[in-house]
Amino acid sequence: MKKTIAFIFGGRSAEHDVSIITAHIPIIQSLIASGQFDVWPVYIAKDGS
Repeated sequence: MKKTIAFIFGGRSAEHDVSIITAHIPIIQSLIASGQFDVWPVYIAKDGS
């Protein structure tokens, strides 16, 4: 059975754009490719919404 994880990225930080890029390619894709996780990406906009 796969574990379900929420992956939170983005946010109000000055590193907002870097967070988006690094979340998708190396991290989320690797978790999905492992076949061990159901990944729920949670994006936080620059305004905090």
